[in-house]
Amino acid sequence: MATTELKRLNGDTVKTRPQRRLTQAELDSFLEKAADMLRGGIDHSEFRGYVFTLLFYKRINDVYVENVVALEKELGDSDLAQDPRMHDFVVPEDCVWEKVARTTELKLGTALNDAMRAIERANTPKFDGILTNSTVDFNAQDRLPRSKLVTIVNHFGSLPLDRANVHDDLFGNAYEYLIRNFASNAGRSSGEFYTPREVAYLMSEIVEPQPGHHVCDWAADRERNGLFTTSGR
Repeated sequence: MATTELKRLNGDTVKTRPQRRLTQAELDSFLEKAADMLRGGIDHSEFRGYVFTLLFYKRINDVYVENVVALEKELGDSDLAQDPRMHDFVVPEDCVWEKVARTTELKLGTALNDAMRAIERANTPKFDGILTNSTVDFNAQDRLPRSKLVTIVNHFGSLPLDRANVHDDLFGNAYEYLIRNFASNAGRSSGEFYTPREVAYLMSEIVEPQPGHHVCDWAADRERNGLFTTSGR
C-alpha cells in the first residue's frame, strides 16, 4: 500500500502509515500496551480512566481533523471547513492533539488537562464528563511521572484513530474488553460499568421479546452488545 498524507489544521502535511482499518485484535493489543505503560504508580482499577481518556481525546481529535480536511477539499475554503456550524463537535485550535503532544515534558500534563477541559466546554453538554473526571489527573507526578506520560502520549500519537482507520464498532467492543480485563486484574467486579454479555443473554431469554414488543435499554448507546441488541437477535 502507498503511504498516505494527512494535512494538519496548521497547513503542514505529514506522512502517515498506509491506510488500513484496524482489526479488533490490533486495537485491543494497542490499548493493552497503553495500560502496561501505566504500571507502577496507578492502581489497576484506575488504568481505564487514563487509557480511555486518552483514547477518546485522540479519537475526537482525529475524527474532527478528518472532517475538516474532507470539508476543505470539498469546499475549497479552509475557514469555512473549520466553522463550528459545519461539525457535530469541534476541537479548539489550541487543543489539537498534534499541538498539545508537542508541549515540553515539564508542561505536558497541564496542557493535557487544560485541552480536555476546553474541548468539553466547547462541546457542552454533549461531551460533559467524557474527558475530565476526579480520578484522572495527567499532572499528578506522584502517580504518573512526566517521562511515563511522554511515553504513553507518544504511543497514542503513533496510531491514526480517525474513521478511515478505525471503525466505530471497534470502540464499543474495546471498551467492554478492557473494562472486563482491568476489573479482573484489580480483583474487582466490572458489572457496574457494563452489562456482561452472559447476563444480557440470560435476561433476553427470560423476557422472550417477540416481534412488536418494546424493549427499553437505557445503556443502548453505550453497549453495542448489551441487552437491547441481544434481545433483537
